[in-house]
Amino acid sequence: AYVGVGNNGRAYYNAYHYAQLPLELGWVLDNRNRLSWNNGVVLGYLISTDALHYNSLAGAYYKDNSLVNKWQTNLQTSFQYLVFPTPQWNLSVGPYASYQLRNIDKTPGDKRLLSFGLNARIVFNNSK
Repeated sequence: AYVGVGNNGRAYYNAYHYAQLPLELGWVLDNRNRLSWNNGVVLGYLISTDALHYNSLAGAYYKDNSLVNKWQTNLQTSFQYLVFPTPQWNLSVGPYASYQLRNIDKTPGDKRLLSFGLNARIVFNNSK
């Protein structure tokens, strides 16, 4: 966050917007087919950003989208518990973790995203 002269004391946060394609493999962990463990890779392409970069020599923040890596790859893992099974669709929830393999930008330093959270999935069944 950036707080300083010229922005009236408001915090500024960089935002990154990606289109992502997840590829996963899952394993069922119980006999009732309710608990699963999923692992995968997520390929992402940057659609837009308003990120500011810091120039330590000038002591200023500036915008330069050529410094941002457009392509990203994440590793992810999650556990899912099937809470609402029906013949047409299934709802499952559970925790996940994701780690970004590439730096967000091309500047020096290690700027990779590690995130944890709770996700929900709806899977539509196409069995006849």
